[in-house]
Amino acid sequence: MEEADQEGYVLGLMEGYNDAEVTWLKTAHDTDVVLLNENDAVMDFAELVTLYHGYVIDLMIIPEDGEVVTGIDVENAMQFLSDMDFVSTAK
Repeated sequence: MEEADQEGYVLGLMEGYNDAEVTWLKTAHDTDVVLLNENDAVMDFAELVTLYHGYVIDLMIIPEDGEVVTGIDVENAMQFLSDMDFVSTAK
């Protein structure tokens, strides 16, 4: 995804966030993923969003009460996204 496209894409995603840190990542198959890590005083959570063959894939990481999102949480989510495969069921 081009840098100008990334900026517009992220701005649309961030509308519901207060203080999100934005990081661009790549899956093992070179798919772009935007990580929005919300550092809200009320709740810590992260959202990973990617576009894959025209589908928006959105993965939320919401830790238990009082916990924070860790690097391991993000690594596990990225591994999940890297391992996903879509199978067409169209006839």
